[in-house]
Amino acid sequence: MCPPLIKLLLLLVLMLPLPAAGTAVADSGMKDPPLVLATKGGDKGQVRALLKAGEPVDEVDWAGWTSLSWAALLLQVEIAADLLDHGADVEHLAPGGRSSGRPLQLAAKKYGGGPMVQLLLKRGAKVDSTDMLGRTALMRAAEHGWFEAVEALLAAGADPNLKTPGPKPLTALALARIGRHALVAERLIAAGATM
Repeated sequence: MCPPLIKLLLLLVLMLPLPAAGTAVADSGMKDPPLVLATKGGDKGQVRALLKAGEPVDEVDWAGWTSLSWAALLLQVEIAADLLDHGADVEHLAPGGRSSGRPLQLAAKKYGGGPMVQLLLKRGAKVDSTDMLGRTALMRAAEHGWFEAVEALLAAGADPNLKTPGPKPLTALALARIGRHALVAERLIAAGATM
């Protein structure tokens, strides 16, 4: 019999995300590629130098995330713009279940994500694309109560009535209400949202 603490640790290890199938990582040693490392560190100069040297812009880290995925999540607007200038995939779906998402969804769920959301929309992000769980950027912003991101997404034509898949589908309005984000809920209703 395993003591309860060991059982818990084993369960936690089994829950760790695995790299996406078929995604090659530099030197296959499970290390993050240099461009991803520079992006995670917020080193604009190093990112630019690596891009200039021809570093692959869409190479993924051990978990299947690109540099643009990380730049979006970390709200590094200048780095994201440089990556996009070099052809970064604005629709790359970073795996990870509840942490999954395309750059637009990753930015929309963050406090202060409005400027990144606007950049990604201007650079071709599909406003109603979904993550691995069927959530849109509008749903992610509404869930967290980020009015600025909600406003930018609605202005870009986001559909406030899309629903998550499954037996208990949720809309952006339902998520805003669950999170008690009254101002966001009011804005969604003004945009035609229903439960």
